Amino acid sequence: MHISCVHEEAEPYACEICGKTFKQKYYLKEHISCVHEAISFKCSHCEKSLASKKSLNNHIARFHNSEVKPFSCEECGKLFALSIDVRKHVDWVHKGVRKSSVMLKRYLVE
Repeated sequence: MHISCVHEEAEPYACEICGKTFKQKYYLKEHISCVHEAISFKCSHCEKSLASKKSLNNHIARFHNSEVKPFSCEECGKLFALSIDVRKHVDWVHKGVRKSSVMLKRYLVE
């Protein structure tokens, strides 16, 4: 497997949608799911399309369900649909922390 994947030029797996070729079937499947199926969850309230069901649910909670905001800032009482939005709000508004790659990674991990 190593020799055929690394040292030979053949890429026998082709994407039927765009024609891009891959040496392994795994990479073809990854390509299809990331590139061609990535925008498969459409919001019923607007024109937005999202990459996952979870992202769609978060989008709806954030932008279209204004009545349900179960998370609040302990410092000012502002309400939020998602707990991550409270953490961002506290950091950016009350602690003065601005967006940085370190902060964005923190939110993505949590």
